[in-house]
Amino acid sequence: MNRLSVYKAYVQFASGQGEKMRPIVILVDDSDGLSLDKSVLAIYSYKKKFNDEQTRDYYEKILYQIQDSKVAGLNPNMISYVNVSVVRIYPFRDLLEEAVFLGELSARDSRGVINKYNEYHSS
Repeated sequence: MNRLSVYKAYVQFASGQGEKMRPIVILVDDSDGLSLDKSVLAIYSYKKKFNDEQTRDYYEKILYQIQDSKVAGLNPNMISYVNVSVVRIYPFRDLLEEAVFLGELSARDSRGVINKYNEYHSS
């Protein structure tokens, strides 16, 4: 399995009102061989609401906790999660011009993200 690349890029808010520089994971899908747009998943740092009694079950379904943050180029002192519920399309041109390569998910984190993604999107 290929390891998933991690970049830092501007990601638009779900509301469409503004954007924020944040780490992203690029899902590799070159099945059509033509599209230069990349499917990405956002990475979030730990927030109290992820473990809140009322919302814990929801976040457990959509978040994969990165185990090897340092390998991914992320702050190893922070807990980081990949949100598998929202796939965003990121133009390849923007990735080349604006994004900064941080690293790659470890093999176990790449497997973990793909497994969590498949589990979430198959239910």
